[in-house]
Amino acid sequence: MLSVETIAAVSSPAGAAARGVARLSGPLAFDRVGQLVAPAPPRSRGVRSGRLSLPGFPPLPARVYGFVAPRSFTGEDVVEVHTLGLPLLMEALMEALCGDGVRAAGPGEFTARAFHHGRIDLTQAEGVAALIAAESESDRRAALEALEGRRGDAIRALRDEVANLLALTEASIDFTDQDINLLPPATLAASCRSLAGRVAEAEREARAGAAPRAGGGRLFRATLVGRANAGKSSLFNALLGRRRVVVSAEPGATRDVIEEEARFGDSTLLLADTAGVIESDDLLDRAAAARRAAAMGRADLLVWVRAADGGDAAPPPGVDVDRGRTLRVLHKIDLAPGVAAPPAAAAFDVATSTVTGEGLDTLRAALAARALAAFSGSGAPMNARLAHALGRARAALDDLGADGERCRHGEIAALALREAAAALGEVAGDLSSEEVLNRVFARFCIGK
Repeated sequence: MLSVETIAAVSSPAGAAARGVARLSGPLAFDRVGQLVAPAPPRSRGVRSGRLSLPGFPPLPARVYGFVAPRSFTGEDVVEVHTLGLPLLMEALMEALCGDGVRAAGPGEFTARAFHHGRIDLTQAEGVAALIAAESESDRRAALEALEGRRGDAIRALRDEVANLLALTEASIDFTDQDINLLPPATLAASCRSLAGRVAEAEREARAGAAPRAGGGRLFRATLVGRANAGKSSLFNALLGRRRVVVSAEPGATRDVIEEEARFGDSTLLLADTAGVIESDDLLDRAAAARRAAAMGRADLLVWVRAADGGDAAPPPGVDVDRGRTLRVLHKIDLAPGVAAPPAAAAFDVATSTVTGEGLDTLRAALAARALAAFSGSGAPMNARLAHALGRARAALDDLGADGERCRHGEIAALALREAAAALGEVAGDLSSEEVLNRVFARFCIGK
């Protein structure tokens, strides 16, 4: 059962700022803020200006934003106090707000209350977390789409169609002794095949967005490093499947760090190309080296590219092939085919050529595997959870659509339809288990 406690949290970012925000939700929200801000804000929707009084501080300017239940984000009375964004001040404000029926909120608790009060569905709740964690324009667009509720609406429409089939099937069971069938088996099978196809399309879209990410939503970073003319830029273009960077036989063609999202199977990575290592005191070369070093420091995986046709066999500075954070690539094997054969290639993980295409699929698979292994413990991202639930619904509908005989047995058909409806209801947020909800909201930050 949802608690009636009033919760409070600092919902502005940590650190000093021009404005700090404390948020409360629950029946005591207006009363508690009224004890600290004069004049006390009435229990009404709107904005009031006043003075905030806290022990150890002079009276401070404050604005109070009130939102009255049930027309608020959480569905409860919500009050926000906006004042100066000083860390010590915000700590003192939280200390004054909490106690006597008001407690500090846990991660995602405001959004969880919005879900429990029917203000948003589960896909929209996850959209809040995704928007906070977004690091790219594609992340932002996907999160906003979830927040707008379009995905939830589409899944609810599918669930309603399954529920209609289930109602007719269960009604037919009651009339079996009278030889009345409200939903002929052939019609049920055809309907299930149609629905399974539409659910499968939604599942494909969800899997396409189920990128392996760190707990905060960050893409896995794989950074190409190597000596000048090792072929990093040609490999970068080949992995992306398009000509993104200039390729030249002259050393030093790449001076900056070029980053692009790349999708390999079910994994999306942030792939980076860096300037080749050149022993030089030239000002531009030194600047390029500094940017390369910074990119290497941010990387989850270093992809060491060494040319098979000669050059320095030692890894460049900062690349430690024995620490497990490096994928070793022997490149340009079309120029020295004997080098790629055992035992010479034993020191490398992948041998590649952008001329023949050899090894490129193996390299893509290796990058995807490293990303999955690195982030496998970070919690299922929104789209992965949706894809799993949609897959269960599709499988149940596929079974009925492919086997007309099962549709002749009302109890068996009803069982499969109930399973599909439950899975779709979990996606839409109507039939979610406590375990699913805990897993979703645990990924939020405090104050959201």
